[in-house]
Amino acid sequence: MVTIAMKSRSGIGMWFGQLDTVNPSGYVAFDGGPRKALTFTYENTNRTTSQPAWQRSIPFLFGQGASNYAIRNSTIRPAVEASGRKEFLAIPWSATISRSTSSNTHRT
Repeated sequence: MVTIAMKSRSGIGMWFGQLDTVNPSGYVAFDGGPRKALTFTYENTNRTTSQPAWQRSIPFLFGQGASNYAIRNSTIRPAVEASGRKEFLAIPWSATISRSTSSNTHRT
Protein backbone atom coordinates (compact mmCIF):
# COMPACT_ATOMS: atom_id res chain seq x y z
CA MET A 1 0.00 0.00 0.00
CA VAL A 2 1.21 3.50 -0.88
CA THR A 3 -0.15 6.71 0.63
CA ILE A 4 0.53 10.10 -0.93
CA ALA A 5 -0.10 12.76 1.73
CA MET A 6 -0.84 16.24 0.40
CA LYS A 7 -1.02 19.43 2.47
CA SER A 8 -1.64 23.05 1.45
CA ARG A 9 -3.11 26.31 2.78
CA SER A 10 -4.98 27.06 -0.48
CA GLY A 11 -7.52 24.25 -0.10
CA ILE A 12 -6.22 22.60 -3.29
CA GLY A 13 -3.87 19.60 -3.32
CA MET A 14 -2.72 19.13 -6.94
CA TRP A 15 -3.80 21.59 -9.63
CA PHE A 16 -3.58 20.40 -13.22
CA GLY A 17 -4.07 22.81 -16.10
CA GLN A 18 -3.07 26.44 -16.48
CA LEU A 19 -4.43 29.92 -16.88
CA ASP A 20 -3.62 30.26 -20.60
CA THR A 21 -4.74 28.10 -23.52
CA VAL A 22 -1.55 26.06 -24.03
CA ASN A 23 -2.21 22.37 -23.42
CA PRO A 24 0.54 19.97 -22.31
CA SER A 25 1.17 17.08 -24.66
CA GLY A 26 2.10 14.48 -22.03
CA TYR A 27 0.06 11.99 -20.04
CA VAL A 28 -0.12 11.54 -16.26
CA ALA A 29 -1.70 8.45 -14.71
CA PHE A 30 -2.02 7.46 -11.06
CA ASP A 31 -3.07 3.79 -10.94
CA GLY A 32 -3.38 1.73 -7.77
CA GLY A 33 -3.70 -1.50 -9.73
CA PRO A 34 -6.10 -4.36 -9.02
CA ARG A 35 -5.42 -4.19 -5.25
CA LYS A 36 -6.27 -0.46 -5.17
CA ALA A 37 -2.95 0.02 -3.42
CA LEU A 38 -2.78 3.81 -3.93
CA THR A 39 -4.35 6.20 -1.42
CA PHE A 40 -4.29 10.00 -1.58
CA THR A 41 -4.88 12.03 1.56
CA TYR A 42 -5.35 15.77 1.63
CA GLU A 43 -5.13 18.16 4.57
CA ASN A 44 -6.02 21.82 4.33
CA THR A 45 -3.57 23.52 6.70
CA ASN A 46 -5.26 26.93 6.53
CA ARG A 47 -6.23 28.02 10.06
CA THR A 48 -7.92 31.34 9.21
CA THR A 49 -11.66 30.58 9.35
CA SER A 50 -12.57 33.89 7.65
CA GLN A 51 -10.79 32.91 4.41
CA PRO A 52 -12.75 30.99 1.74
CA ALA A 53 -9.83 28.54 1.40
CA TRP A 54 -10.50 27.32 4.96
CA GLN A 55 -13.70 25.53 3.82
CA ARG A 56 -12.15 24.15 0.62
CA SER A 57 -10.69 20.65 0.48
CA ILE A 58 -10.04 19.72 -3.14
CA PRO A 59 -7.39 16.99 -3.48
CA PHE A 60 -7.30 17.23 -7.30
CA LEU A 61 -8.35 20.23 -9.37
CA PHE A 62 -8.52 19.75 -13.12
CA GLY A 63 -8.60 23.29 -14.47
CA GLN A 64 -8.60 24.88 -17.89
CA GLY A 65 -6.35 23.02 -20.30
CA ALA A 66 -6.19 19.86 -18.18
CA SER A 67 -6.13 16.82 -20.42
CA ASN A 68 -4.75 13.31 -20.51
CA TYR A 69 -4.83 12.73 -16.74
CA ALA A 70 -6.05 9.54 -15.09
CA ILE A 71 -6.67 8.46 -11.50
CA ARG A 72 -7.59 4.79 -11.40
CA ASN A 73 -8.08 2.15 -8.73
CA SER A 74 -7.27 4.58 -5.93
CA THR A 75 -8.82 5.95 -2.76
CA ILE A 76 -9.05 9.67 -1.95
CA ARG A 77 -9.71 10.60 1.66
CA PRO A 78 -9.22 13.48 4.08
CA ALA A 79 -6.03 13.36 6.14
CA VAL A 80 -7.87 14.45 9.29
CA GLU A 81 -11.35 12.97 9.61
CA ALA A 82 -12.57 15.28 12.41
CA SER A 83 -11.20 18.62 11.27
CA GLY A 84 -14.19 20.80 12.23
CA ARG A 85 -14.95 21.36 8.57
CA LYS A 86 -17.73 19.83 6.50
CA GLU A 87 -17.79 16.04 6.55
CA PHE A 88 -15.89 14.34 3.77
CA LEU A 89 -16.10 10.68 2.80
CA ALA A 90 -13.43 8.33 1.50
CA ILE A 91 -13.93 7.93 -2.24
CA PRO A 92 -12.94 4.80 -4.17
CA TRP A 93 -11.90 6.55 -7.37
CA SER A 94 -11.41 5.68 -11.00
CA ALA A 95 -11.60 8.53 -13.51
CA THR A 96 -9.98 9.79 -16.66
CA ILE A 97 -9.85 13.45 -17.63
CA SER A 98 -9.72 14.07 -21.35
CA ARG A 99 -9.95 17.17 -23.49
CA SER A 100 -12.62 17.58 -26.15
CA THR A 101 -12.78 20.44 -28.62
CA SER A 102 -15.57 22.16 -26.68
CA SER A 103 -14.75 21.56 -23.00
CA ASN A 104 -13.04 19.34 -20.46
CA THR A 105 -14.86 16.10 -19.79
CA HIS A 106 -14.88 13.79 -16.81
CA ARG A 107 -15.33 10.09 -17.47
CA THR A 108 -15.70 7.45 -14.78
